[in-house]
Amino acid sequence: MCRIRAAARACRDGVAFCEREVENALRIAVPGLHRAIRPSAQRGEES
Repeated sequence: MCRIRAAARACRDGVAFCEREVENALRIAVPGLHRAIRPSAQRGEES
């Protein structure tokens, strides 16, 4: 969970950076959760 808190602090630095950090933290904390949140992004990345 500390990575998610760090990502939340990073939100103040920039939205795009924040989104990437939050996704990375969620990917580590809850495997598979990011696919449920953003299925379209998953299809686009691994085509």
